[in-house]
Amino acid sequence: AGSVWNANSWHWEEKNYNKWAHEHLPSILTSLSFTESEWTFTVKEITKITGEASVNIRKGKSILLFEFEVDLNLKATKGSEELDTSVKIQEFNQEDIDDPELEIKVTTSSDSTTQVRTLLSRHAKKHISKALQQFYNDFKQHVSDVKQFEEDKKKREEENKRREEAIQKNFESQQKLLQASNEEEAKKRQAPQATGSVWNYNSYFWEEKSVNWANGRLKELFEEIKVEIPSGEAKVTQVELQGDSSISIRKGKKIVTYSYEAWLDWEGKLMSSSGEIASCTGKVHLPDICPLSEPDYEVEYSLTSEGPGQDRIKQLVQVHATPVIKQQIAKFVKQLNES
Repeated sequence: AGSVWNANSWHWEEKNYNKWAHEHLPSILTSLSFTESEWTFTVKEITKITGEASVNIRKGKSILLFEFEVDLNLKATKGSEELDTSVKIQEFNQEDIDDPELEIKVTTSSDSTTQVRTLLSRHAKKHISKALQQFYNDFKQHVSDVKQFEEDKKKREEENKRREEAIQKNFESQQKLLQASNEEEAKKRQAPQATGSVWNYNSYFWEEKSVNWANGRLKELFEEIKVEIPSGEAKVTQVELQGDSSISIRKGKKIVTYSYEAWLDWEGKLMSSSGEIASCTGKVHLPDICPLSEPDYEVEYSLTSEGPGQDRIKQLVQVHATPVIKQQIAKFVKQLNES
């Protein structure tokens, strides 16, 4: 939930979860233990952990973000033999916990040093990735926890009471400050803009950029689709599109999101040297065009006409049109990222 001033959690707001994350991530990693080829690896200590965690609230949605770098000391044991190792988990965030980048060292010299280093290089990533995934799941659970919600609700009520009291006492002065702020903002907006607006120094604060062109461009790309099939051709005749795109700026970084559902009407024909021998019409449904589906978007085909040879045409269209549809989406995403 957003703060009391943030009606319906519509406006951008960032909540700090650094304290919780710096306590919870070490507790997960210090319990990490795994065995490979009779060698057991356990975490002795965490020598360094840097990074931050936060929840961004916008348009009623919560976006969990974190970025950390961790240095671990591990103990490798096999029978009476014991070796010290270290693993640095290079800077990772919620996008790459499935494939973290590791820097591995074996600090004890013995006949088993090479074997232990090889085992860590081959297997450590999957175990560490599992631990990081647990941290991400726990983070999501913590944010949605009922107790946390009740605490937030109580804080919101207290903040609301203080806010109402402040409004009663300071209404006129707040109006003057707001007017002065609006006048200053109007002056700044007249100056040339860089990546972010002029008020957004170094593009640090949250800002949304207009992408009104995006829906029209994606529809245009779909309408361009025309493919050759064996002894014939198929093309898109009409496009229906629902969804939108957004480009946001935060801490000098650009965040691109998009979410669409599309229906494409198509027609296909099989030809012979003497002319058309079969034709049909159908629909293509793309239920979820978004970054989480990229690049394996779900593409569903159906027929809207009846007649001989139509199933064969649909099969050919499905084989030859699907890669083109995905190419057009990729082209759209590239243009969105470059805008």
